[in-house]
Amino acid sequence: MPSKTMSMKAYETQKPYYGKKMTVISAIRRSGVVTIKGLKGSMKKEDFLEFVKVNLASQLKVGDVVVMDNLNSHHRPEVREMIEAVGARVEYLPVYSPDFNPIEMMWSQLEIFLWKFRTETIEVLEQLTRLAARLVDLQCLRNWLTKCCYCT
Repeated sequence: MPSKTMSMKAYETQKPYYGKKMTVISAIRRSGVVTIKGLKGSMKKEDFLEFVKVNLASQLKVGDVVVMDNLNSHHRPEVREMIEAVGARVEYLPVYSPDFNPIEMMWSQLEIFLWKFRTETIEVLEQLTRLAARLVDLQCLRNWLTKCCYCT
């Protein structure tokens, strides 16, 4: 005989977030997050060039391999030149292959953390991304790299 008692469920609702668009660029290696940077708005080619020149190239070592997806700004000749100038090399993932991109796995975790704060300023976003980068578990990072076939 079915019960006639009523069940109550609690739901938490959040209003949609329509804040300013912000972009975060980062690079990882087996030892952790190499560099991370926040930008106002969408990333433009000039933003990526500056990221490589200022943030990434100084962190690279001779023999490093920089693996990038096929975003248009990644294919600029200047990007390859700056990376190769420090003794590293560039490889590109096959088109439409997020399964081979461990940084996508990292960002699926970090976005959850960042979304909770719903920041509207680039300064706070940069502070939060630096904190989030420190929270990345090294074993998880190594597992993501291994899952994507970067076994070293």
